[in-house]
Amino acid sequence: MVKTGTTAYWVLHLSAYLRRWDMTRVNYAKQALMYMIHHKMYGTIYSKNTDAHGPFVISAFADGSLMNESKSRSRVARLVKMAGASVAAKTNKTTTVHLSSASVETEAACHAALDVVGIRHLLEEIGIWYNNKPVVIYEDNQPTIQVANNERSLADAGRHLETRNYKLSELVENESVILTYMSTERQVADLLTKSLGKIAFERLRDDLTGYSCYNLPGNNIHEPSMRAIMSILATTINPED
Repeated sequence: MVKTGTTAYWVLHLSAYLRRWDMTRVNYAKQALMYMIHHKMYGTIYSKNTDAHGPFVISAFADGSLMNESKSRSRVARLVKMAGASVAAKTNKTTTVHLSSASVETEAACHAALDVVGIRHLLEEIGIWYNNKPVVIYEDNQPTIQVANNERSLADAGRHLETRNYKLSELVENESVILTYMSTERQVADLLTKSLGKIAFERLRDDLTGYSCYNLPGNNIHEPSMRAIMSILATTINPED
């Protein structure tokens, strides 16, 4: 799971050059291999009562990268977290050409919302109780949030995008999900859409794999409120233990 989450972008990027590789891609592959060798003991940590969202509460992240692939294609990514770490992560190239970052981000948010609905249904089927509160999807594009809330429309939206917009707005309206803005440097889904510098990569990787919550309960980088941290710490301290 960790290798899938932290190296998914590398794998998909390199796989696009299997028939037309060059030394640049060979060096990328070597760097990815060396990272996995040196971090083979680095796993995923799921912890109860350490996530700032609450114990076993789902949260999701959606992000897109405009025309960052060959043939003017874009890349969308989404991941779902629970108990402090990722439980699902996926990234893929879009099948259509997007003309604005808002349309790419809207497609990513729609995919994330559908993943959230599927995971909630799975939890219900296996007998795990889950509250009826809307699941937070973190998005770093304000126009996408406005589209989801029916506050604006996309100028370049074709029929395929309109369908996704309607579905996303429907899930927001029936309170299955709620889109919340977060700054780009705290967007964990960035790991799955583009190459990052070492500092940004390690910061987001630790959030994805649960190390941020484990090392400092409630210290989710996307939930920096001290009130949230103190509330989580209060629930983890039991005087009767």
